[in-house]
Amino acid sequence: MNRLEEALQNYDLAIQKNSEDSNYYKNKADTLDKMNRLEEALQNYDIAIDKNPEDSRYFNNKALTLDKMNRLEEALQNYDLAIQKNSEDSNYYKNKADTLDKMNRLEEALQNYDIAIDKNPEDSRYFNNKALTLDKMKRFEEALQNYELAIQKNPEDSDYYNNKADILDKMNRLEEALQNYDIAIDIYPEGSNYFHNKALTLDKMNRLEEALQSYELAIQKNPEDSNYYKSKADTLDKMNRLEEALQNYELAIEKNPQESNYFYCKALTLDKMKRFEEALENYDLAIQNNPEDSDFYKNKADTLNNMNRSEEALEYQDTAIQINPLSAELYNDKANTLDKLNRFDEALKYYDLAIQKEYEESIYYNNKGKLTLSNKIALVLNKMNRFEEALEYQDTAIQKNPEKAYFFQCKAQTLVNLNRFDEAIEYYDQTIQRNPLNAANYNRKANTLYKLNRFEEALKYYDLAIQKDSEEQNLYYREKIALVLDKLNRFDEAFQYYGLANQKKQTLKFN
Repeated sequence: MNRLEEALQNYDLAIQKNSEDSNYYKNKADTLDKMNRLEEALQNYDIAIDKNPEDSRYFNNKALTLDKMNRLEEALQNYDLAIQKNSEDSNYYKNKADTLDKMNRLEEALQNYDIAIDKNPEDSRYFNNKALTLDKMKRFEEALQNYELAIQKNPEDSDYYNNKADILDKMNRLEEALQNYDIAIDIYPEGSNYFHNKALTLDKMNRLEEALQSYELAIQKNPEDSNYYKSKADTLDKMNRLEEALQNYELAIEKNPQESNYFYCKALTLDKMKRFEEALENYDLAIQNNPEDSDFYKNKADTLNNMNRSEEALEYQDTAIQINPLSAELYNDKANTLDKLNRFDEALKYYDLAIQKEYEESIYYNNKGKLTLSNKIALVLNKMNRFEEALEYQDTAIQKNPEKAYFFQCKAQTLVNLNRFDEAIEYYDQTIQRNPLNAANYNRKANTLYKLNRFEEALKYYDLAIQKDSEEQNLYYREKIALVLDKLNRFDEAFQYYGLANQKKQTLKFN
């Protein structure tokens, strides 16, 4: 019935009648704890302990309240006192382990869960909580085993299947994860978090429509959980349903306006929509709520760069670096901005710092196709006409990622800048070998052959460029072919190509 105020009144009456019964103070403290009147609860546990210092329960319950208050060292001391008084109660070890887990003292937590299990191997909670700690330690196989043991002991607890599914998701065993979320839902269909977690797994599997349906069910079960709207928005963003994504980020923000991440994710979507001013406003709100997250400053700087407000971008990149000075990516970003501003010496300095921070990382954001740091430095050195140094960095880039066609292309261009045309051709060949569908690579090789007066070969590569490229670019290649035919004194053919180029120009003009 949860009539806690009345319960308190009756405990007070009991205490008035018999102020020496320690249990009355303990029971009153338990009720105060439930009402979140934690300081008063502690006072009553202390009175109970004064009256009967041999009752282990009082120390245990006081420890639970201290844990709630994040007074974790004191909580541990009280668990130890409870254990001293009664070393056979398995629950005390489990509670102590929970607190140690909270303090990130994970090995000690495991030891105490093991003692609890030794004392009472039939309590499923001990296996479940041990699994949660193993999960934190990324010891996923062991965590799975412990969830299985928890399920064996109590196959009716839906949380155990949900927790097992979470681990399977982390291990990328996604079909099995879904099966376990479904079992959790069958046992307890009102568990909104089960539908939410299932949706996250479906999203990972790119089963996005199904993910949306599961988010909807989670929201139906618990429309007050802001995170459900945020996760739904993330999926809608992934589906490029950006207006709907924004609506859901806004619902998340309405439910919990203190959560900085909601403003941040909304800003990322606004960025995608090129609504940069609104994106900036949301990055500012994210920063207001959490000024210690370097990502917020980093992405705000990216938006400012997109708006060509690069000087301002530098200020936010500096703040991001102050907050997270170990991130190579942040130095890399600042170097990119300095490069954009033609402040090449400073750009080189920051690329070097990025290399120092994460020297062995070959590619930033591999999935986004970013360049290696070494190659970026080479590009800046090229702009400064420091070609020999550029070559050294390009060699490093190629060494780190010998399958990347772009790095061979960049080195070939540097060799052209040095008038080392024969070597450049070798590197264009390597580029074409790695990316045979890119017309521009054939064109670059043809241009270099032209410079060497190897006109017949140049013709062949311009023809190949025409075969690979769009109609619009073909106009440019036809004009190049006409120039080469002129050099070969094949004037009639040259005239035909000039004619084709002009005809194409007219067609494009009227289209």
